[in-house]
Amino acid sequence: MREYFIQGSYLAASILFILGLRSLTRPDKARRGMQLAAAGMLFAVIGTLVSHQIVDYRWIAAGLVRPVDESAGVPLFDFHQVTAGRTLADLVQQAKDSK
Repeated sequence: MREYFIQGSYLAASILFILGLRSLTRPDKARRGMQLAAAGMLFAVIGTLVSHQIVDYRWIAAGLVRPVDESAGVPLFDFHQVTAGRTLADLVQQAKDSK
């Protein structure tokens, strides 16, 4: 019974993830696509946690308590670079529109 649940959760995860990626191609459906992909990842994580191959949950609990980027002291993502890139893209688009 457990194996069927695990396989079903992986199947649902893959379908939701593919549908989420497909929805990202249109701007009006991008938010829904991200939600579908996130739900797919949730199913995949649940299927993995239910697996009988996981004997010790200490590493998983440690990962939930203290993320890796905080323990290393290095931010994994810099939002200032994204803001600068978005501003540059807006300036390029305005220049194209003004011609």
